[in-house]
Amino acid sequence: MSGINLDKTYNLSESDIRHKLNTRNNFVYGVIGTNTVGKSPFAKKIAEWWKESRPGGTVVSFDPQNNFEKVSDMFIPIEDKDWAKKCLSLRDTLLILDDYRLINKHDRSVDGLMELLYFREKRNVDIIYICHNPMLVINDLTYFTTNYFIFLTRTKEGSFKDKIPNYTLCVTASKTVNKYVEKFGRGSYPNFPYIEVNCDKQKLLAYNMERINEM
Repeated sequence: MSGINLDKTYNLSESDIRHKLNTRNNFVYGVIGTNTVGKSPFAKKIAEWWKESRPGGTVVSFDPQNNFEKVSDMFIPIEDKDWAKKCLSLRDTLLILDDYRLINKHDRSVDGLMELLYFREKRNVDIIYICHNPMLVINDLTYFTTNYFIFLTRTKEGSFKDKIPNYTLCVTASKTVNKYVEKFGRGSYPNFPYIEVNCDKQKLLAYNMERINEM
């Protein structure tokens, strides 16, 4: 892990993430991991905290598996090909895109998504996108992602390298989480192990990994 700042001295509390939301800095969170490892419960928690810190804010979701029914105010229909252009009118919004390849099937962004990313701070739009594999990340999203949250993954190192500018950090995070799960187990709801990749600070932070110093 030479040159990588992985904080292994303590297991961070998720209240640290909650505190970040209270600072009201705009974000794009990429949540990556295989099935049933805690991605959706984590994103749901973020959405709940976001609503608490932004009274009057709106949560809009593409939610094919109905994971965000209780926290969402509006939903993107799977048949809506103009969803991104319609989202350009959003203000003070958290946009959740779960399994979003169903509405953006190719690596190139659908019409409206790039503009939404460019002007998200002006319009106060935060974004959480969720996928199973880094190869499924839309290219344009990678250049705006502020933080990745890496859960247990079943992917090759090249999948990160081909897609993500901060791939070295993401690969280290993925290998560390996978090794932790192999040794100590997947965890249980709602405390699944994962590592945050802070793209700005170039830092890795471990969560729900109480025994990480034993690795």
